[in-house]
This record gives sequence, C-alpha cells and structure tokens, in this order.
Amino acid sequence: MPAPNLICVTQQSGDMLLEWELPPPCSGVISEFEIYSSDDLNGPYTLLTTITNTNQTQYTDINVGGNIKYYYMQSVGTCGTPLTSDTLDTLLPIAPQLETVSVDGNVVEITWTTSPSPETYAYILEWQQANGFSPADTLLGQNTNFYIHNNANPTQGQEAYLIRAIDQCGNESLISNTIHRTIFLSATQDACRRTVDLSWLPYEGFTIEHQELWLSVNGASEMLADTLSANATQFSFPVNSDLEEYCFRIKVVEAGTLREVWSNQICETLDIISPMDFIYFKNITINPNNEAEIFWKWDDDAEISAAQIQLNSTETFDLNPALPLNENEFYTNNINATGEPMSFQIATTDLCGDEVISDIGRSIFLSGQSGEEGINLLSWTPFDLPFGTLNQYALYKILPNGSEELLGVFEAGETSFTEAVNFGNPAEANARYYIMAIGTLEFPDGTSCPVESRSNTIRIEQQVRMVCPNAIAPEGANRIFKPVLFFGETASYNLVVFNRWGENIFESNDPELGWDGTRDGRILPKGMYPYLIRLQQPGFEVVQKKGMVMLVR
Repeated sequence: MPAPNLICVTQQSGDMLLEWELPPPCSGVISEFEIYSSDDLNGPYTLLTTITNTNQTQYTDINVGGNIKYYYMQSVGTCGTPLTSDTLDTLLPIAPQLETVSVDGNVVEITWTTSPSPETYAYILEWQQANGFSPADTLLGQNTNFYIHNNANPTQGQEAYLIRAIDQCGNESLISNTIHRTIFLSATQDACRRTVDLSWLPYEGFTIEHQELWLSVNGASEMLADTLSANATQFSFPVNSDLEEYCFRIKVVEAGTLREVWSNQICETLDIISPMDFIYFKNITINPNNEAEIFWKWDDDAEISAAQIQLNSTETFDLNPALPLNENEFYTNNINATGEPMSFQIATTDLCGDEVISDIGRSIFLSGQSGEEGINLLSWTPFDLPFGTLNQYALYKILPNGSEELLGVFEAGETSFTEAVNFGNPAEANARYYIMAIGTLEFPDGTSCPVESRSNTIRIEQQVRMVCPNAIAPEGANRIFKPVLFFGETASYNLVVFNRWGENIFESNDPELGWDGTRDGRILPKGMYPYLIRLQQPGFEVVQKKGMVMLVR
C-alpha cells in the first residue's frame, strides 16, 4: 500500500508542521493516514495521530519545543501491505559540500556531495559577485551533484561558489562552510628571455596534493609539460620556436581523493627576438683609392637595432641596418688606409639590448722606403682574418701606364722584399706597390669561401742623387761644371763655386746652368775651386755636397 510522500517538517514557534504529498492511487481503498513519531531515529515509534481525511496534506504537532523528533507516515486501507514514507526529523536539511569547481573553456563545472537529508528537494548554488554571494541557479533533485555554470567568466578572473540544500517547504540547510574558487591562469611574454611567464591565482577549497602544467602546441593534443609543487603559483616556460601558439592549463590534484580541477586555458604566440648568433668577416681589403672595404656575413635572422664598425677600438662608423638583414654585407666610407695598420670589429645590438661583437679582423698594411745604395725596402703586416688560412702573397708594382707587374710570390711568414732601383728610368722616381693575400676562409658553420685581401697602395719617392765631375777644361771635352742629377725633378737646387779666398765666384739655381770656369766673363786661372751644392726635395732632408773641382787650362 503506497504511503504519503512526507516532504518536510517545518518548525513554527515550538510546533512542527508536517507536510506531505498524497499517495498515488492503488487497486483498493486508502481510508486514513497514520503519523508515527519518536525522539530517537532508531525508535521506538508511537502513533502520533490518524488522519481520516485522505485529502489532507498537513498536520501540526503541538508544543514540540526545541527537541529533535522523527516522523514517518503510512497509509491504512485495502491496498495490500502498507509502505512507510521517508523518516524526517525536525532539523534543517543537512548542508551539501562542494567537491570541485573546474574550468572547461568558458564555463565552470561544479560537483558536490549530496545532502543525506531525505527531505532535500533541490540545491541552491551561490555565486560570488561584486556585492557578495547570490544565487546562480536552483538545481532540482536530492541526488543531483553536477552543474555547468554557463554564465561564469573564468577566463577573466577567479570564480567562487557556495552551495546549500532546500526542501519543498522552503527550509534551507546551512550554507556549505568552504568556499571553492577556480584557478585563474594568466601569462606574459618575454621575447628577450624567450619565455612565457605563467602566474595563477591558486585553487581554494581543498588540500592540494600537487599541480600539473599541461601544454598544447599549435592545436595538438595536450601533454603534461611539468609537475609542480602544491604551493606553486608561477612558472617560466622556455620557448624555442618562433611564432608558434602555446596553450597552457593548470591541473590541481586533491590530496587523498586525487580529484582534479582545471584552470582556464591561456594561449600565447611568442614573437621571439632573435639574437645575433654569429658575425664572420669575409674580407677586409683596400681598394686602389686606398679606402678600406669590409665584407662580412652574419645571422640574417637576427633582429638588431644598431650596428657599428669599430676601427682600431677608437673610431666607430654606424651601419644603420634595415630589417630583415642581408646575409652578406659590405661597407666602405672613405676610410683612409694609408696612415697605419687597421683592425676592425663589427658590433651589433639586438632589440633586447644585448651586444654581440665579432672577432678582430685586420687589413694588410704595406709600408716602404727608399734605402741607400738604390734599393726600395718593402714590408707588410701579415694576413689576419678570423678563420682564414693564407695560401700565398703576391706583390705587384704599378707601372706608369697603369699596368701591373708581378714582382714575386711569397709564402706565409714572409713579410718583406727589396727591389733595386733603376736610376736610368725616370718612372722609378715614384714607384707604386701593393700586395695581395690569397687564402681560404673556413667558418664555424661549415661553409667556406676563397678570399683575396689587398693591401694599401704605397708610393716610394726616390731621393735625389747626384754625381759631380772632379775637373773641367773650358777648352777641352768637359767644359761646364754641373752635377748629374737622378730623380731631382722636384728638388730645389743651388750651386755655389768659390775661389781660394772664399769669395763667391758663381751661383746657379738651375741644374742645367753650370760653371764655365769664368767670373763675370773673365777667364779664371787654373787651379782647385771649392763648391757647395744644396738640394731640397719635398718630404726629404736637405742634400748637401761639398767638394773641389779642378779648372784645367
């Protein structure tokens, strides 16, 4: 025989109002309802009253006071063996307890332990708003224990919840005593450190056993990236690939139960600042105008804000690079290469402010001078490019018509050469030379290339030289006294002839105008006559020659 559905017991100033739903129809007749009560859940139960009006749905138990009592009902009639209703007490419904509050996309999934109170009719989920907690939804059914909160915003911040039970009479349980808050994950990029820096507001609601970082790259399946301690709230994830999408979630595992909750997902596409990984000189050479030309290769993926060529560690030349970089670069800016040996470095500063400086490369510096005994002395600094191997040097002489003459080929370690001067060739007065280093560059990246590095071009000006006769015969073959000059075209000239008393008897500033043995048109007697010749050639010291010339009659 079906019993009434005892749905709730409501306290009213010491009285207890019992409310029920009528039993479903049966094959016989239900004539009355019986209400039993006890002060103990386990009995004994005694008949409290009999309800003869089978349409009645309420009854008030008078003067119960604050004591706990237990009630159940059963039907009386001809429908077979009587069944009893649920046993209800005079207490409020027992509060349910939240278990998990987990984020799935843009919604929050919530689970809880159900209330054991049989009068529980529904659950009221409380959601924290700016002004406190307020109902998010009413969830029917005592055994309901899962809810998806679609109106939440778990990607914007933490979401917090409480829960309580309610019976059909509006009696509410105490609210659950533990607030559960979602994990809120956020991220910032550090393109220079190549990291995605994660931080999160931790889960609140249960004791954490450990945390896990889960990762998806470019939409692929999630994978466990790392296991984190229970109290971790930050993590720096290294990123090695540029412009790939990295999506992160935090999973928290409860101690003891191993229940899991998830954070919101955060996705970042990191535009990594590519540093300068290498700078290699391909050549440092001097052009025919004695200007330095610098060739190099560098990491053309690098993102740099500034670049300079450093000369001898004292002077810099800005390159003003444009992104993206070219793999092979060239620079010349009237860097005069005639004064001294030159060393170069290339310095770059990337968009993160990190500086990279190349190894030192040096140009070949050729120097020379005219020596005594009619010899030009040449020497040069060695070939010195990083990763370079010298095969040989080739020394060239530039002829007056612009053609070039190979003077010799030299092995590594040879750095000097001497050339005899042809006094009979006026072109030798200003001989020009340069040397070429021929080698190979083997770079650390496995590439190689040939290299020909030219030195500066030098000009060796010959100092004037003279040969003087020691006698003249005005009536004979050698009638005029004057020196024979070699390479004296640019020299200032002065010849003075004296008599035996030191008087100036002849003077000339023209090398072609010599002394004919006379003074003021008068023939002088034979004998020895002192002379002094002074030559001043630009760039050289004064050349002075004293001697005696014999006048023969």
